Amino acid sequence: MKALSQHGLHPNTVLNTDFPLARFQIDFQLETGGMSTEVRLNRARIVYDRFRASEGKRRDWLSEIAQEKSGDPGI
Repeated sequence: MKALSQHGLHPNTVLNTDFPLARFQIDFQLETGGMSTEVRLNRARIVYDRFRASEGKRRDWLSEIAQEKSGDPGI
């Protein structure tokens, strides 16, 4: 909560913004083993800027639920 509030974010904003934040989190966890701190920080800034740019775009929860029920991964 402290990190979110320091960046002017609320948990609802993070959850309801139509941006694949979890995908980038996984990418960072899998790919950053051999990267320098500078490269990781630059990549993180790019993702963060893209996330902030998409804040006005709301997730379509009903569509996601329908995709899940139909077995369509939506990817």
